[in-house]
Amino acid sequence: MTTNLPTFQPTASSWLRACALGLLLTLAPAYAADATASAAPAANSAAAAADKDAIVSTNPMELETEDGGIHGQLVVATEILSADTHGDLVYTITSEPRYGRVGLAGGGEESDFFKNKTSRLGYFAYRAADNFTGQDSFSYSVRNETSGLVFKNTVVVTVKAPPPIVLQKYEVDATRERASQIHEIPVATRPNLPVSQKLPSHEAYLSAAERLGLAEPKVAYHLDDKAKPQHGTAKLDRTTGQLTYAPNPGFIGVDRFKYYTVDEANPHLGVENVVVATVEPVRNVKHIAVDRSRSREVDLVFVINNSPSMAAHQSRIADNLSRFRQLFHQRDLDYRIGVLTTDFVDSDPGRRNEDQRFYKEVRSIQFDAAGKPVLDRRGRPKSTTKRVASNGNLVTLPVMPEPWVTPHTPDPVFAELVKVGTNGDSNRTAFTSVYNFVAGYYNKQHTLLRPDATTIVVFFMDEEETRMATWKEKKDGSQEAEWIENGKLPDLLKQYNARNPKKRQTLDGYINYWVLRPFIIAKGNKRGKVEMHAVVSPNNISHRRAAELTGGTVLNIESDFSAPLAALGDRIADTVAVALEPIDAGATLYKKSLRVLVDGTEVPADAQNGYVYDELTHSIRFQGAAKKKAFLAKIDITYEEHM
Repeated sequence: MTTNLPTFQPTASSWLRACALGLLLTLAPAYAADATASAAPAANSAAAAADKDAIVSTNPMELETEDGGIHGQLVVATEILSADTHGDLVYTITSEPRYGRVGLAGGGEESDFFKNKTSRLGYFAYRAADNFTGQDSFSYSVRNETSGLVFKNTVVVTVKAPPPIVLQKYEVDATRERASQIHEIPVATRPNLPVSQKLPSHEAYLSAAERLGLAEPKVAYHLDDKAKPQHGTAKLDRTTGQLTYAPNPGFIGVDRFKYYTVDEANPHLGVENVVVATVEPVRNVKHIAVDRSRSREVDLVFVINNSPSMAAHQSRIADNLSRFRQLFHQRDLDYRIGVLTTDFVDSDPGRRNEDQRFYKEVRSIQFDAAGKPVLDRRGRPKSTTKRVASNGNLVTLPVMPEPWVTPHTPDPVFAELVKVGTNGDSNRTAFTSVYNFVAGYYNKQHTLLRPDATTIVVFFMDEEETRMATWKEKKDGSQEAEWIENGKLPDLLKQYNARNPKKRQTLDGYINYWVLRPFIIAKGNKRGKVEMHAVVSPNNISHRRAAELTGGTVLNIESDFSAPLAALGDRIADTVAVALEPIDAGATLYKKSLRVLVDGTEVPADAQNGYVYDELTHSIRFQGAAKKKAFLAKIDITYEEHM
């Protein structure tokens, strides 16, 4: 499915600049940060900011139990939900109960689900300590990974002692023995989903003749304390016989337990039955096949700040490009590298875009197709003025057949391409440049992006993002975007939230919506095919965070980043990963069902020499010996999603 995305074309140097945008498609978002050591301060800062701005409930969940156990779904505030909310809610137990244990379904599929403290399901189980009665509590948070909004709440559990069972003494005769024949009562549900059902009493098994002469029945239902559920909890209404069975988080299989009925008005009657609870998901089997012996495509996008402070940094980038792509050649990767700037040129609404100069002029020298300088009559390199594209358009040189680097592009041409100059706009916006770049792909203005290729974005920024885009409702019901300028993006977000408390945004939400989503859509909603890295100043927050949200690397642009940049190139070239299909709405990945084959041989789940499932990118990544085998092999992956 394709869509057209209009580009940002500013028309004035005002504080607010309006420009029309199209709504992006809904997709599964991307997700919690996997920060590198150098990224830890920013990650902690982002987490602290989210914690500070969290929506804190003043109405805790209040629950009661008589057998010491209870299951249920954690409540979520509607303020952190949106029409795009899918599998992007992360539930976390933030404080433990004092007198019991609590765990979540689907956290790590531990055999002891009480060890699971983080999950995307929100289905919990609480179990009080033996012989405890009274009030206990625990706290949890829910984070929307797309918007970055956080909700906090508390669960208060009152553990009551079960009431004593008082039965009349009665004689067991032949009639009761007949009524007490054991029957199996089927109950069916899905994992992490409680079910309610009316259970039959002994009256259901009496014939019309056997009912003659009986007193008005007074039936009571009771669970058998000696045959309780082993994989869940059960509650049985003593008067109505309404059973509520809740399977333990993550349990799949059959659970069995007993109940019995007595009739206080007819004490010789009763029955003992077995409830057979079948917990079975709707299984959706998926299969992915990748043949790396035929294709190893990688698309890279360098986003380079072209402000006055970047001259030395651009020279260092240029000097290290040969080493950066050295392993690309050794691994025989089919790669493309495009270059964008952070610059924007105001447009004239009275003129067509093709008649306007969306570029800056930068002094340069001429190169021939072999990457050698073109010489004048005196044998000196010819100088020229190159046009460095703005507004999210690809930077190119006249000698390049396409506006991107390939394995055949000479190093000197690549080096000249990244020297984008230092005369860019003071209101720099790498994020908007990236958005426009993807919009250009959708609108068929370029073909750099390939559907099956992994896309790598590298930000080179010694300064912060200074523009923010946000939606504005028009009178006709349509939307347009406003640009807020002249400030650092984290500060602009704070100012926006102060003016719009009911439409709060977070940095994570902004990056997910305006930066990551367009790329992920272009990759068929496979977030494992998108990765971002940042070569930035230590106090840079925005671009650093974009890297963290995709598990990328963060380097210090103020240091000599030559060796780290080379290592980043090696990491990109040496990665063997397969992005999984987006999880269907309402489903969860059943990790135990994962089966990975390399050239027909099964690979174990092993962080050293096998494969690992990366939840952050929803992909399979190969390690050690398995990576070497998989690099030029056919990879088959099958797994189940459960509903």
